[in-house]
Amino acid sequence: MTSFSVFSQENKEGVAMVVQKKLQPASRQGVFSTVVKFKNTSNKPFSGVLNLEVPESLRAIAGNSESIELNPSDSLFLPVRLIIRSGVEAGASSIKFSLSDKDGSVLAEQVSSFVVDEKIQLNLVLGNTNILVVDPNDSVRVKAIVGNRGNKSQKVTLVFSIPDLTGQINFIEKKATIAPMEQHVFEFNFMTSKKLLEKDRFVVNVVGMRGRDKEIFGNGSVTIQNVLSSRKFEDASYDFGAFSSNQKNTITATYRRYGNSSDVFQLQGKTDFNLPAGSLSLQGNMYSNLSQGNQVIATNTALTYRLNRNELTVGNISESLDLSLFGRGAKMVLSNEGQSKRLQVGVVDGMFNLFSSDPLFKQVGSFFVTGQLGAVNAKRQFYASYIYQDNTFDGAQYNVIATEMRWLINNTWYTRLKVSGATGNYGKLDEFKTSGAVDFQYSGHTRDLELSGAYYYSSAYFPGTRRGVISAQQSVTKGVGKGFSLRSNLMYSDYSPRYFLNTINSTYRNVNGELELRLPAFKSVSASIAYQNQFERSNSYYLYFAPIDAKSTVNMSANRLVERLTWLSPNLKHTLTSIFENGLVKYPQQDGYDFQMKASAIYSYKWLNVTASYQKGSYYISEYALNSDKEKEFNRVFLSANIYKTFKDNKYEVSGGTTYSKDPLMGKSPSVFMNVKYNPKRTYSLFLNSSLYHYSLSNQFSSNIYNIEAGVSVHLPESNVSTRRKSKVSVFVYYDKNANNIYDKGDEPASGFDFVINNIAFLSDENGEFVYSQVPFGAYEIKPVSRRGWFYKGQPLVVSKYNTKIQIPLQQTGTVSGKIIYDFDKKTTAEMILKYSNIRFRIINAENEVVQRPVTNDDGAFLAFLPTGDYKIVLDQNSLEQNTFCEQPEQSFTVQAGKIFEIPTFHIGVKHRRVNMKRFNDSSESNTEK
Repeated sequence: MTSFSVFSQENKEGVAMVVQKKLQPASRQGVFSTVVKFKNTSNKPFSGVLNLEVPESLRAIAGNSESIELNPSDSLFLPVRLIIRSGVEAGASSIKFSLSDKDGSVLAEQVSSFVVDEKIQLNLVLGNTNILVVDPNDSVRVKAIVGNRGNKSQKVTLVFSIPDLTGQINFIEKKATIAPMEQHVFEFNFMTSKKLLEKDRFVVNVVGMRGRDKEIFGNGSVTIQNVLSSRKFEDASYDFGAFSSNQKNTITATYRRYGNSSDVFQLQGKTDFNLPAGSLSLQGNMYSNLSQGNQVIATNTALTYRLNRNELTVGNISESLDLSLFGRGAKMVLSNEGQSKRLQVGVVDGMFNLFSSDPLFKQVGSFFVTGQLGAVNAKRQFYASYIYQDNTFDGAQYNVIATEMRWLINNTWYTRLKVSGATGNYGKLDEFKTSGAVDFQYSGHTRDLELSGAYYYSSAYFPGTRRGVISAQQSVTKGVGKGFSLRSNLMYSDYSPRYFLNTINSTYRNVNGELELRLPAFKSVSASIAYQNQFERSNSYYLYFAPIDAKSTVNMSANRLVERLTWLSPNLKHTLTSIFENGLVKYPQQDGYDFQMKASAIYSYKWLNVTASYQKGSYYISEYALNSDKEKEFNRVFLSANIYKTFKDNKYEVSGGTTYSKDPLMGKSPSVFMNVKYNPKRTYSLFLNSSLYHYSLSNQFSSNIYNIEAGVSVHLPESNVSTRRKSKVSVFVYYDKNANNIYDKGDEPASGFDFVINNIAFLSDENGEFVYSQVPFGAYEIKPVSRRGWFYKGQPLVVSKYNTKIQIPLQQTGTVSGKIIYDFDKKTTAEMILKYSNIRFRIINAENEVVQRPVTNDDGAFLAFLPTGDYKIVLDQNSLEQNTFCEQPEQSFTVQAGKIFEIPTFHIGVKHRRVNMKRFNDSSESNTEK
């Protein structure tokens, strides 16, 4: 880069003045610097004055005039520094240099131009980041200050939002135009709704944006705490697994009509209760078919007691282990606090209905034990399980033992290995079988390669739903540069279970392979092309093929290309995906290949989804076999459209849709459904669902089925449930006027005094009391918020009993005040904004403990209330503006009860600048400091 300056020169009466035509900013921001050259070409001494005419946006550090003294043939180089004043607007301006003699006659005039570049610097400061709401009838005021430290007026928009305020407008925008070096105070005032008052605290988010494009320049949040004299503890650290669903604390009653012959009434819900030690959870799902004898059936119904991480459940039990475990029973879970050690024991029969009249364990009886070592998020975990099951359907007694290991390697590779062994004693058949299973899974990635795989093997007589299975699944994804990527997937499944009581043993094998090339996205369009290979073998449809033999199998294979195209609109509201599959298929017991294809399209827009597809040819043996007696080739048409939309702030919810399908098996099958939900209040909801289906089986049997469902959901009050032991903490606050830490004669209850227990705010009532109920056992910290001339140091609060009572003595304090001032010399100091607010101090007691951190207000003053004693106060110089300092940042003082002590003023100095002039003549050089 090359730079140059243009100079202008004027010469009168033997004196020449040279100035820089265009001024450039100095390396220091906000300063212009130039050098004016003078030369006396005469043989007489010269005495005069240089005058500067500068715009209001600039200030010359050394003043607007300088005396000039030149001997014959002498030269002078005069540095001139100009400071950009606060509030200067960006743009072009000029400076006029005038040289006058001692009589005031102008000898030379020159002009230099300069440009102030645009500077954008907006700051967002929240007035108070923690607001206490004492009176629910008062409005909450959130204040935000935006300062424009730049040099151009800015149009600013502030958005205040309350995420917890659902069901109504939860944000508001406020706008203002802020001039350079000025600030504007935004205020957001609102009344706390009933829903917000029920919360311990909620947050108001503030986002600052500038200009038409609303570029974000700052954000923050304000915590609003509801201060009460009595409140319950809210435990957000415990979750309850399957119990913590959206249906929690909701009871739903439903009447359902199926066609013309079935009427069902259903009652379901979930809720939790706090107990002094632990909690109680109840969930239920009960229904009765009114047209079939009014028998009440209960599924997924259970009562659970929890204490810390331990639990006991009685009712419907369901466990996902090697064997299917469901039905009536009980289970107990023992776990440590970190859940790194967990033991589960349970018994369960095989009856879905909790109210079944059949005796327990009549058909299936199971006993299970599981254990776990290692927390859920640990890098290594070990699991083990044992199951005993007496299964009358299989005529066997099973014993199953399983062990499982999980590893997380370098936070990128996850592996899981499970090994199971089982014995089956078929007493009536005089058979005994030993079997086993192995399950291995892994996933991970390198820089541009992703791998995942799942492999499973079980022997033919392994009990459970996955007996006689060999399966493998392997996926690989790799980036190949410039937006291209390859994905391959291979799936192999062989299902050949064996039973002693089943004369027909199924055999099924399926192999699917796919290799896909994903192309680089072009604007809003992405595309891919893939090759698919499919192989299927089965004996399940032997009746449809000759010769009829239950042991014979048939094969089907296909090779296809799959082209996929997806379009996403720039506003992200519209999505359109089209998929076209085409290839050749070899059907069972055929030598040649036939053409098959499938075309589908999916469109979505906000509340609307539309799907359409057309299939030519059978894709599976089942489709081919069931269509084998038809003269026409298998073709399927499918159309569907669905909507979901809410109205009036989610007060109304409407969903609906229609489908139409046509194929040789089901014929023409249209259907339609419509669901409407009305939420008039937070306490309950009403809903009405309806559907109509038409079936036409092989054009021989047709049926229309109309279903309707109506119900009401009652939303119980939200309760924060803790599974730990809990206490009622009662606190009594009083003015300890004789400072003996005992409530005695002369002392008075302290009403209206603010306290926090672990950041939860309280306000003492007219009797000086406040209550914190359902507080889990543990250690807490209690300290005051407001001082008002009375002091309480704060102390640890140990809760270890079901009823905890404490007294808080408030002792009178002394008042300490102070302020800061600036020592400022305008002639030698650059103009700057003086900072008075938010200058921080530390007050340290005789034990060298920091007891308070006062901060100055807009006037540079601060105030503190302290108990009697000796202290020192230290100014935090990191909170001062740049180029300022304090020579005496630390002071000592003594506080006396009921008296005011004024700390000597802290003097803030401002660093000075130096200005140099250089003179030259034919024989020497001189320096002058101004």
